[in-house]
Amino acid sequence: MKNIKKFLKLLTILLFVSCTTEVIKYIYIDPTTGEQINPDKLPGNGITPDNPSTNDPSDDPGNPAEYIKTTSSTVTLPESPANSAFDMIAISFTDGRTEDTIVLGEDQYCGASSAKVEIPYPTTVKPFKMSKYMVSYNTWYHVYQWAIKKGYKFIGKGCEGMYTNGKNAGVYYKFNEGGEPKVEEMPVAGVNWRDAVVWCNALSEMTSLTPVYCSDANFKTPLRDSTQSTTEFADKNWDMTPGKIDNPCVNKKANGFRLPYTAEWEYAARKKKNGTCIQGRNIPGDESGSFYDFDDTDKANGFNFVKSTAVGNYMWYRYNAGGSGGTTASGKDDSNATIHSKLSAYSDKACAYNQGSNRTHLSGGKLPSHLGFYDLSGNLCEWMFEYHLQYGSALKFAPKRECRGTDFVTTTNWTSSGERGAHFPLYTDAGFRICQNN
Repeated sequence: MKNIKKFLKLLTILLFVSCTTEVIKYIYIDPTTGEQINPDKLPGNGITPDNPSTNDPSDDPGNPAEYIKTTSSTVTLPESPANSAFDMIAISFTDGRTEDTIVLGEDQYCGASSAKVEIPYPTTVKPFKMSKYMVSYNTWYHVYQWAIKKGYKFIGKGCEGMYTNGKNAGVYYKFNEGGEPKVEEMPVAGVNWRDAVVWCNALSEMTSLTPVYCSDANFKTPLRDSTQSTTEFADKNWDMTPGKIDNPCVNKKANGFRLPYTAEWEYAARKKKNGTCIQGRNIPGDESGSFYDFDDTDKANGFNFVKSTAVGNYMWYRYNAGGSGGTTASGKDDSNATIHSKLSAYSDKACAYNQGSNRTHLSGGKLPSHLGFYDLSGNLCEWMFEYHLQYGSALKFAPKRECRGTDFVTTTNWTSSGERGAHFPLYTDAGFRICQNN
């Protein structure tokens, strides 16, 4: 822990040492000296094919004590129904540390598990709060209505979940777009990145907190308009002028609500309370093994990940999202019959919802991550704040924003706890969860 700042300046270079029958090892090089670094001295205790994702900052990696504390609290909206309230989980540390380490991009070795190979990137995370569930349509709707009355402007209205025409179809249809909520704890869908940013500011002002995203460097004017662009649906439509919606001035000291940073999301997805991590190939919460099958690159390099036997217990995805849900963690009925009876009349005009078609499910119907967050993988992909760049990149901007967690139709894009993907800001088949500084 004493050398974290120095360590973060290191460029991690992975070199495979060729051998016939021995296990392939990673070598870490300090670019300033050219010397090899003992991986046991790094904040991850080293990453090898036979020992992936140890990432244990404890002085006693064999039996680390718990030091990550989670505290849940409920946020209620003024002059709104009780079902618009939501829970936040605060992450803090009990051993005096002010930040904790996480190695992003671990276990992402080959094309089968990621769109591109990631070089493991160590970084730190400060205490933060994140919503236990994705933002529900109940919460979205009542904040949205308040915001419109206060002069806010949005591109879209959001919808009460989505569905497909069958199990594996790639076209998304919307439930109840912009209408009053019909169920409880369905994650809001159909939200583009720009609307999510402005909505976070509206939630902050509605709850008498300081907004995070502003149009000026002095943080006097919160962004309240996501419609600043002239060509709303062009992929190559962005404006990186400071203070514009695609490059907001971020008040990092504000106590208001914001989108997660990708390191916070991965921390919530992979960390256990004793500081160790599940593998980056695993679904959040799932310790049984990797989400992915091996490919030839894995085999050639001697990797020996165990395949998960419990994926369906932790996420809604293509192979189970058409199935009927049960009772959620908060006691809601997620059965196909109930959802059909309440939402089928509000199906997309282009395609009626039929029971058995893949759909988004109520939050909390699967098992959580070790820190208590639900549906981090599957159901809906989630917007992050960052531009989509390589870890550690010197570049500042990119046209796409990061997404995590995939959805109820996709099978391989950004599915595991260590993966990330991206969309243009106006992509709408997504949802989000919210964070605060702690």
